[in-house]
Amino acid sequence: MAALREALSWFLNLILPGAGLILRRREWLGFFLAIVFGIWGNIVLAGWLIAPAAIPAWLTDLAFLFAVLTWITAQFLFRRQGLSQVQCANDVSTLLREARRALDSGEVEPARTCIESGLAIDEENVELHALEARLLALEGSEVGARRA
Repeated sequence: MAALREALSWFLNLILPGAGLILRRREWLGFFLAIVFGIWGNIVLAGWLIAPAAIPAWLTDLAFLFAVLTWITAQFLFRRQGLSQVQCANDVSTLLREARRALDSGEVEPARTCIESGLAIDEENVELHALEARLLALEGSEVGARRA
């Protein structure tokens, strides 16, 4: 499922720059790039196909240049976001492993540090929330454990 979503976001980002970033939860950046590309692209289409006599050639050429630059920027940012996601996943995996080890050996403070650091990276990670609940239950905070 994740591979299909990744392939879809890559494909969409190629067709409409910024759409892939929206699927990767970079909504505002993706929306901005899609709007900018759409504006420049409409000027290019109008200058080439719709009303070439009404739109100066220099404006059409400039709009084409900006549309291409927007497309390249969107591809670069999409790639950088993908690399960042991989690094975050690796960091969270390491923190999960350390938190489990600390909880298994009864070390509360190192476990808390690992869990809080992991949640700062990925606040939606279910495993981190489960470890947080386990930690809070170990400390005797039933309300906090239920919340987590």
